[in-house]
Amino acid sequence: MTNKGLIVATLFTLSLLMGALTGIAFSEKKRADNFAAGYEIDNKSPEPSFIQTEKPKKPVAVSEKYMLTLTDTQIMIYKISADGSMQVIDEKPIDKDGLRREDYEKLYKGISFDALSDARETLEDYIN
Repeated sequence: MTNKGLIVATLFTLSLLMGALTGIAFSEKKRADNFAAGYEIDNKSPEPSFIQTEKPKKPVAVSEKYMLTLTDTQIMIYKISADGSMQVIDEKPIDKDGLRREDYEKLYKGISFDALSDARETLEDYIN
């Protein structure tokens, strides 16, 4: 091997070695950073430091649901109670021939809502 080839091979080997050492050093630093996560280190005490976070919201049990559905001449809102009983809340006349096919299919199957206000808003969108 010539001197030039030997120098190139040596430089290549050194650069690989330096890259490996740098990777090891950074991974050790990450491990050290994760080890101390959540603690403040000062001269006073090694107590954990707490970050104020928002309390998780508890899910609200919905006992009533609302269904927007279509009959031959009416668009209707039903209240569905927890026991499964249905009660008509609102009904409006509608020309189902004026509906787009996708809207007709959705309404025919029924659209479910958790809030009456959302059901009323959607009903108004369909009749206007």
